[in-house]
Amino acid sequence: MTVGIGTYCESFQNIILAADCRASYENPHLTPHDEMGKQFALPFGLYADIAGYFSHCESLIAYLNSEMEQLKDKPDILLGHFRDAIYLAQAHELRFRVEARFRSELSMSVEEWKQALQTPTWLPFHTRLWRRGGAIFRSTRPMIELIVAGYTRDTEVLLSTAFKEPPEIESSFVTIGSGGEDAMAHLDFRKQNPHYSFPRSVLHVAEALEKAKIDLAVGPPADYIILQRGETRRFKARDPFVLEIIERYKNRDTAEIDNDDDVRAKFKTLIYRDSSPTLS
Repeated sequence: MTVGIGTYCESFQNIILAADCRASYENPHLTPHDEMGKQFALPFGLYADIAGYFSHCESLIAYLNSEMEQLKDKPDILLGHFRDAIYLAQAHELRFRVEARFRSELSMSVEEWKQALQTPTWLPFHTRLWRRGGAIFRSTRPMIELIVAGYTRDTEVLLSTAFKEPPEIESSFVTIGSGGEDAMAHLDFRKQNPHYSFPRSVLHVAEALEKAKIDLAVGPPADYIILQRGETRRFKARDPFVLEIIERYKNRDTAEIDNDDDVRAKFKTLIYRDSSPTLS
């Protein structure tokens, strides 16, 4: 799987969206692919981190793009609209996976299964059929974790979901993926919050990504997405200075970075404009 991190900083004026690049395989003969993209541009200037099975995640992103496209005719786009779009995209993906399993395991569609339960000629098999179908519904779980982040005209957006859970509004930071728990533990240790400066928050994210590598499915970081109102930029996550400052503050408090102009100036040189298309 992977690790993804989304966090506010600069008093909610910035969002840092980070992820690793490793794709690993269940087949032990296949070595990991360390340059896989796990971040996607969405309509309205939003971006997403994914974690889980790539095929499931990319399918969800396609459904999510479709649901968000339908919001473009609304006069005012609110946070709840994006939350609903994620929820509906999840429902589409779950329905697709359930339908596929019904056809594979029962040789019938969900609708045919419902009809069979109401057909007298199927009566001797009703109990078994009901249990098999119910088991499919309960056990089908799209292997998807998701962070959606960005800004609208009126509000900031930081939403997350995992598997069948409904999308939740995050107030400070969020992590996903198999390395997410270790990343979360470190951000908690650093007491990361939306009012920390951009340089201090970048350091905390970089440290958390390193901590997540305890999970061997987590690989090198992709360049971070830096979101502000009306602008998206990238941060060079693999620059040697990032590793240098991680080592400098190992086992040390990071509060002084909030007022360190040299670190801020150096980090500014690692920011560049995002050349990927913005969907609007």
